[in-house]
Amino acid sequence: MRILAMDSAVGSVSAAVLEDERVLAEGTSNAGRNASTDLLPMVAFVLRTAGVRIGDVDLIACTEGPGSFTGLRIGIATAKGLALAAGKPLVGVSSLEALACNPARPGVTICPMIDARRNQVYAALFGADDRGNLQRIRPDELADLACCLRGLVGEVVFVGSGAARYAGDIRRLLSPAAVFASDHHHLIRASAVGRLGLRNYRQQGAVEPVRFMPRYLRTSDAEGKMARRADDVRTPDKCTGKRDPEC
Repeated sequence: MRILAMDSAVGSVSAAVLEDERVLAEGTSNAGRNASTDLLPMVAFVLRTAGVRIGDVDLIACTEGPGSFTGLRIGIATAKGLALAAGKPLVGVSSLEALACNPARPGVTICPMIDARRNQVYAALFGADDRGNLQRIRPDELADLACCLRGLVGEVVFVGSGAARYAGDIRRLLSPAAVFASDHHHLIRASAVGRLGLRNYRQQGAVEPVRFMPRYLRTSDAEGKMARRADDVRTPDKCTGKRDPEC
């Protein structure tokens, strides 16, 4: 099965073409804020390098979150557009699970972390079996750093932008059990997205493109402001105790 995989969830951009689990072509760029302009050219590059047309692809895989709001929207919109235009099945992959694939090796415990700002991280926890395949221990979550580290025992490998940002705090709280992945492992690789996407497709089937939505784990600032405004309108006036007549 030929898979076109892509990611733009956490600032970097990556795309790959795979034949089952064998990588035919892959490109990764630390795009920063240029994901909106870099992802489609990266997709075109890996298709051209692999000698594959979009019509030859059997499955499209894309990270679904968590991650940055803008990055996730760009990646998912691109994947949905290609899937709808070419009539190809589409499948989503956890950004944290794809990130955990980078340092995975037999017997290790891996904690992928994505910086969520506001002193919080998106995090999960995985083990790896004798073949290096990931086994989920904790679900994807948004939490304070201390909450993510609570209950961790033994050596743990930390990877991702959250691990890089809070490395000092993690070492202080867990040293010497904390181990950090190499810098190049902090970027999500589309080859991992493709392999996980193939597994998800075989286990769960495809997602209808119109139903494929980002998994943020947090409301955006705009959504938060709208919710607070709605609460203010529905809250009784502190002086009169009366509700807004429009409620």
